[in-house]
Amino acid sequence: MGTFCELTINGYDIFEIKNSYQSEVINLIFDESDFLVEQAAGDDYISKKFVSQAGICKKRLEIYGNSLSKSKADFNLALKKHKDEYENTFDNEMEISFEYYQEIIRASILSGEKNHEECDDYFSTNFEKFIKSNDLGVPYQRLESLLWSIFDSIDKDIKIVYDLTFIIESGWITSQPEKELDFQKIIILTEGKTDTEFIKKGINLFYPYLNSRYHFMDFENSNYESSASRLVQTVKAFVGSGIKNKIVALFDNDTAGIKEINNLKRTKFPENIKIFKYPHNSLAENYPTQGPNGLSLMDVNNLGCSIEMYLGEKSLLLETSFFPVQWKGYDDKLEQYQGEVRDKKAIQRSFRNLYKNNFFTNENIDCELPELKKIIDLILNSWNDRS
Repeated sequence: MGTFCELTINGYDIFEIKNSYQSEVINLIFDESDFLVEQAAGDDYISKKFVSQAGICKKRLEIYGNSLSKSKADFNLALKKHKDEYENTFDNEMEISFEYYQEIIRASILSGEKNHEECDDYFSTNFEKFIKSNDLGVPYQRLESLLWSIFDSIDKDIKIVYDLTFIIESGWITSQPEKELDFQKIIILTEGKTDTEFIKKGINLFYPYLNSRYHFMDFENSNYESSASRLVQTVKAFVGSGIKNKIVALFDNDTAGIKEINNLKRTKFPENIKIFKYPHNSLAENYPTQGPNGLSLMDVNNLGCSIEMYLGEKSLLLETSFFPVQWKGYDDKLEQYQGEVRDKKAIQRSFRNLYKNNFFTNENIDCELPELKKIIDLILNSWNDRS
């Protein structure tokens, strides 16, 4: 006798395994906070399971580079390998496409409970039965691509459940599987500790379910120097170390940031390291600046957009006008001045107060912090071709 365990999507079961569970699946799509221990009122039964939603699971896959184009290519390659190895030809060969494949997934999951009698022919020449018999996938398909294809086929709110109750109670696995999660975190490098602080807050505001997927430089305890030039040295050190983690290095959208990014152009970067400056800031297109001739409005993108310029209009407001960008030193090579917004600490303080007092909500956050969201989305899409 044994105990079976499977991933359930809208009542449809896949990845059935005896006396264990697929840790690879859990690492890819769940977090520790998704593990729920629940007891129904008036019932002795206590369930222990990972629970999330299709849209959240899909997003967790996408930050590592999974996308439509990659999943489609992987599906086609896997199907070709299977057909070549087993000389298998399907009855409706001309109808088969990735789109048709996803239609089968959607119809199967929306039907609810799995009909196991229809899923026992792993080499069927009927393509629909073949897909159902292979856990909604194709042999040789990457697990990440299979999962992305499934979640992309269904509504984002559909519940995804990995119920471990019985294999925990039977003693087959640890009683705390949420502590066994083991996924590779994406490292975020910035110019300084305030950049790190506000990007962390941004992820927590827009995509709180992705918090655990990222790791930031510890400026507080390491006495790490904060500057664009120091970030260049750190990036080069990571390149030389051969580290396998995905790494995103973020420079300010200003003269100093552009200068240091130019200093990295001769460095050959592996695929796991991405270099960006903060994205174009629409608010900065017509922004007050302070120079020798007084105040004037101009576009300060590529000149003076530090993290403070992305913290929303309310944080940047000084009574009825914005804190101006002050012109500093001149860069002879780029032939432009370095700009720095005045009274950064006041801007930071204002944002922290708004954040602490829960001013930002799901209803107003896109409107209040559009520029900060651009930074967060840039990070999230670092390895995603968006197709």
